[in-house]
Amino acid sequence: MKHDARLVNMGAWLAVGALVISAHSFISRSHLQMLFEVAMGWSISAAALAVVIRRRFARVVLVYLCLLGVALAMGWLDSVDVAPRPTVAIGLPTVIRGTVTSAAVYASETIYQINVRHEGAGTGQRRCDYTVSWRPTSHAVQPLFVGEGVVLSGMFVEDDGQTAENTARAVDLLSPLYKFRGQLLSVQPARGALADLQWLSGALDRTVPSADGVFANVALSMVVGRAAAVPSDTQTLFLDAGVMHLLAASGANVVLVLRVSGLVWKGVVRVLRVQVKMLPILYQLAVVWGFVWLCGGAIPIVRAGVFASYTVLARACGRPVHPFTALSVSTLLFALWSPEEISTVSGILSTMAAFAIFQATQLLPRNSPHRRANGFWPHWLISLLHRALSHGWSLMLVSLLIDAYMIPLIWWLFGQLTPYGAAATVVVEPLLVLLLPLTLLWCGIVLLDQCLPLSRAFADVGHGVGMTDVGLVHFLCFALQKFVALPHSFDVMPQLPTWWMLAYYGLLLLCQRPTGIARALVRLIARMNAHQIV
Repeated sequence: MKHDARLVNMGAWLAVGALVISAHSFISRSHLQMLFEVAMGWSISAAALAVVIRRRFARVVLVYLCLLGVALAMGWLDSVDVAPRPTVAIGLPTVIRGTVTSAAVYASETIYQINVRHEGAGTGQRRCDYTVSWRPTSHAVQPLFVGEGVVLSGMFVEDDGQTAENTARAVDLLSPLYKFRGQLLSVQPARGALADLQWLSGALDRTVPSADGVFANVALSMVVGRAAAVPSDTQTLFLDAGVMHLLAASGANVVLVLRVSGLVWKGVVRVLRVQVKMLPILYQLAVVWGFVWLCGGAIPIVRAGVFASYTVLARACGRPVHPFTALSVSTLLFALWSPEEISTVSGILSTMAAFAIFQATQLLPRNSPHRRANGFWPHWLISLLHRALSHGWSLMLVSLLIDAYMIPLIWWLFGQLTPYGAAATVVVEPLLVLLLPLTLLWCGIVLLDQCLPLSRAFADVGHGVGMTDVGLVHFLCFALQKFVALPHSFDVMPQLPTWWMLAYYGLLLLCQRPTGIARALVRLIARMNAHQIV
């Protein structure tokens, strides 16, 4: 079984690598047909030989060749159909169409990040997928919101070099940000999940006082990521404290939502005595993709949703779910859906976050002994408090274990870790464990209140839950202000060397199998002793 899992992992990562490399290469349409025919012919012949040949090694090699051929063909098709970078030279006029993904509001200007999906005008339009930064040149332009579609006319300009000094080279390589200067031609309202998210954000704001609307947006942002609007001063506070990544959900929230929803399902089963085996599977899949919809279909959340869905289906089929196998297969499925996104910074962070939280939950004990009620306290109350404290403590341990995986990678990618950044993350991030179920409960109550407007009870409960959520966010911002006020809090530490990062993650992987390491050391010592005796 372990040998088969290793073969699956190796084949999946070979296919992902071939798909990503071919998708990021420009292939002209004249050469596409020849390359596609060669790759598909290669794959068909390899698959046919794998069926005929009975040797296991030769069959595995041919299956790998078949996977590589299919991955290369699909990557080339994606490269011709969707350009991963601008095809217009710098300084030449063009028209781009895309969707606003974020907005940074400063004292004198606003800078938008736009995900460009079409480039060119008229019959010369081409599909594309890259991100540009755009600054309005006129103050008459109305503020844009995340999810709105825009059409810009202008040109691409060269980078002024200021961004390259403040960001790591790896970020510029994996997720390049191109600069566009021009005029706004038209604006389309947000559609789909992003429009629903804007409606939900407005509904949440109406349940709390207007002065606390900022904290409501911060709470929603910690759950759904950049799809929620956060004021620039709050973003600056998180950036100064070294925990800016807390405002951009990297996908780990999906697995946390799945874990918290399991507690709700256990209560429903006990009350209704449901015995249908398929209902828990459908419930978990509905929770995962409902949360993906709530987050506006953000790429990291979709990536983690694929990971969680694979683990749910594998367990439903009775298959053992190894974290690395789940990571490999889900990465391949996501690469087939969006090959240009798997190698971006958000894709890498979501991959590491999903793997980290899955591995962290595996390390925690499943069950704990229940204590009997003593004195006049009822048994059900003691049991309820014990379970709540046990699950809360385990989720906080999960958040700390996730930090052990995520902080070095973020330090290496962005190179802006402050002396108190790691400490602030460890202190503040457990609050997210409390904010996540509380914010989801708040959203659910608000949705029920909108569906049943005749009942005032949902509005009152939503107001109480919202004030509790806002109070936690207010305490979180207060704690960050204390970290920022410490001396030397703005000193940026040197960037983490690559070999240090590789050594650190290698040590984490080795710590997962201490028995295997001990056996290898025993064998090595035995061989050395045997050579000395001879």
